[in-house]
Amino acid sequence: MRRPTFDRWIKREILRAAGTDEFNFRKLAAQAQRDDAPEDLAPALLLYANETGRTDKLLDLLWNDRVRDEYEDALSKIGGRSAGRLALRSTPMMSMLPTYWKFLSRYADAYYAPERLASKKRELWEVAREAQLKTGTSATQVARACGLEVSNTNMYLNHADIGRLRIEDAQRVADYLVGLLED
Repeated sequence: MRRPTFDRWIKREILRAAGTDEFNFRKLAAQAQRDDAPEDLAPALLLYANETGRTDKLLDLLWNDRVRDEYEDALSKIGGRSAGRLALRSTPMMSMLPTYWKFLSRYADAYYAPERLASKKRELWEVAREAQLKTGTSATQVARACGLEVSNTNMYLNHADIGRLRIEDAQRVADYLVGLLED
């Protein structure tokens, strides 16, 4: 699993909020200013512009005073810092508007997802390995029972190579071996 970069991640969030597949900066800026604009579009667009150095261009495209005031307030709190780096800070900026902080928090979750996934897989491996040792079940038996490739299951169970199985397969192996213990 690869870590997302902030500019690519926020671009996807903008497209999702706008409900479109085309990234046209001018059109998105115009859409963000409409009264019926999606709530998440304006904050995401400003964070993208800040990250990519297009803040001045975005401000030039604004005609809605409410959005301009919101952007200027948010920019004063961001203070020219990278939005991606702000998101990875361990302490949130309490002065930041909640709609903006929501994006920064979601990016941090996406950024740290590989560590959480590896940690979960490691926990599943520990449970599976303990159950395997108690039941005396071979990796080949587990692989066949779970419908998995034998060599990957062997490397996972006997050599703690947690990258060999997807999280779903690791869960299936752990469930199978724990089920053998309960029988």
